[in-house]
Amino acid sequence: EDGGRMKLRLPFFGKKEPDNPKLEDVLANCASDLGRAKVIKKLLLETDSSIPQQLVLRAVKIFEKADDYTSATRLTSELGMVDETIEIYVRNKNYFRAVEVAERNYLTELAQNLREEGLDYNEKKGNFLVAAMFASKLELYDRASGLCEQVEEFESAAKYAEKAGQKERAARMYQLAGSPDKAIRILEDMGDLEEALDICLEINNIAKAASILDDLERFEEAIELQVNAGNLFGAALIAEHAFLTERAIDLHKQDGGYYCASELVEDPLQKRVIFLEGMNRFFNEDNLADAAKYASLAGLKVQASELYEQAKDYVSAAQCANATGDLERVMELHKKHRQVSLTAPILLEAGLVEEASQVYAERKFYREAINVLTKAGLKDKAEEVAFRAFEYHEGNENYKSAYEIAELAGLSEQAEHYVLLEKLLGDSNSNGTFELDTTTSDTNGLALYDEGDAKLSLTYDQGTLELIEEK
Repeated sequence: EDGGRMKLRLPFFGKKEPDNPKLEDVLANCASDLGRAKVIKKLLLETDSSIPQQLVLRAVKIFEKADDYTSATRLTSELGMVDETIEIYVRNKNYFRAVEVAERNYLTELAQNLREEGLDYNEKKGNFLVAAMFASKLELYDRASGLCEQVEEFESAAKYAEKAGQKERAARMYQLAGSPDKAIRILEDMGDLEEALDICLEINNIAKAASILDDLERFEEAIELQVNAGNLFGAALIAEHAFLTERAIDLHKQDGGYYCASELVEDPLQKRVIFLEGMNRFFNEDNLADAAKYASLAGLKVQASELYEQAKDYVSAAQCANATGDLERVMELHKKHRQVSLTAPILLEAGLVEEASQVYAERKFYREAINVLTKAGLKDKAEEVAFRAFEYHEGNENYKSAYEIAELAGLSEQAEHYVLLEKLLGDSNSNGTFELDTTTSDTNGLALYDEGDAKLSLTYDQGTLELIEEK
């Protein structure tokens, strides 16, 4: 030993060499049997040494005697001694690990027997949850449920009872576990609706209670329950299901669902009366948006448009105005809401192409403005819009868009102007501006480009660029 630490330098020890003096010397230097067992374990697991089996088995017994079952099973597992490993776990009452080893080695029947032993042992010892796990693995769910109940693990007891097909017991366990909704589900499955209803009322689950009353065809009770809870829509649905049509219509009206009420009648005049009732109610409640909706459904498009406008819903107001053919009002409303995508199609549908183009142009949607005029054969008008668009983009130095507009409208002169400019200045960057191509600049800072009879020059004056075109 060196400073209390043992240094081991041992050659290979085969099983046919039981008398190895060096190994014997090392073991002799150990102060106790446990010390010798630890040396054998270290040699076996951490070196290439081969230790005689009789010494290993002796070490296993020493570890077991010292209650070091982990070391004992490490040694037997290393030697592939499956039966001995399982026996050690069983002696230690570690049935989980014993089953694990048995299953890993495909000893299925032995694994089942070990589970039964584990169940009986842990139940006798009062380890009911552990016993329940073994019972579950053995598919003894009723027994597992009973074991969990003994320690008031009611949720687990209920789940095992369900697996055992004991629904009544499962429902009772779920109630004890504080999971009444699960108990209600099981009772419904069993058809015990009365018991389920009692639980619903006890926990104030009104919606579920009403649903069960509906299933029991106790419609009036169900409706009353929903009404008292303030769920008029739910009450109306139950009335519909019970074919209590007049009651359903009345409940929908109380709930503000005049459209739902109208769906329950077939006579157009009756529908219109219902819509008018809705309009008047919401107007009196200062709910102009809903008042406008029901005015529109009643066919009062003018009034609906005015109400929508007061509610600042200009899009809906414009749609109602369009339904009356009042396109002047549509335009007025457009100026308020400025939603081109909605106004322009309305004008186009009415055949007002120029007005639609004007709407597009006002919002700088020049391509759309030009397209609608071109499709309508109004070429001159399209060119007028194109010139305005070209000037707008050029003024904002967005030359790429200017060129695209010129191309779209067939403005060849402007398009050619753009091409020459691009050649002079170079490609445009992502912002639509240009960088000077200095390879065409003379020493005085004047950029020149010639093509046929046309000449473009770009001069600099205190950071300002000026384009001059001569022909």
